[in-house]
Amino acid sequence: MSNRNTIILLISLLVVIVSTSLLVRLNPKKANYQPPTFVGKSETHNTKIKAADLAFTTGKLPEALKLYKEIQDIYPNNLPLHNRIGLINLRLGKFIDAEKTYRDLVKKAPDNAHYNSSLSLTLLNLKNYSSALNFAEQAILLKPKDGLPFLVEAAVYAQREDVDKVIKSFSQIQPSLFLFEFIKRPEFQAIKNSEKFKTFMKSATVQNGTKK
Repeated sequence: MSNRNTIILLISLLVVIVSTSLLVRLNPKKANYQPPTFVGKSETHNTKIKAADLAFTTGKLPEALKLYKEIQDIYPNNLPLHNRIGLINLRLGKFIDAEKTYRDLVKKAPDNAHYNSSLSLTLLNLKNYSSALNFAEQAILLKPKDGLPFLVEAAVYAQREDVDKVIKSFSQIQPSLFLFEFIKRPEFQAIKNSEKFKTFMKSATVQNGTKK
């Protein structure tokens, strides 16, 4: 597996953890702000929802995406359903489609940290660095303990070769294996030879107990 695929997989896993689901009831007339999985209003709907969830959890993402879009036609105002579709597009590398979904979610629920964070990551993958930074900062304001937007923020600063701000962003989160995979992104190539950054990462490696 290439570094890029590994990074996308780890990012997707983090997003899945953030949106781990509780069982909720869908209402086709009113937006539902709770995470999926869903319970529909008919057994026919529930059968399709279960099939979509099974496809998603077993990694059959194109099939899951098709089914979720069909469900979305029935429940167009359910925001967690939009979020699931955005997540699948993100995992499939369909970043333009993911951007469209997450921009719509942020417009409808601007105070949702997860939607802002997911949009920031999507924009980072599209190399729209200024907008990625804006939504990462908004996500941090809404939920300061979420690590993902700090990683996005650090990647943008790395692309700008601002080592001090990269270190400041990384200092806000606990060192983890995810962090060490994230810095394999191309944005960090601009600062990989910085002695200050090397020293910081060496310290982070010691804290995490990871051999590099």
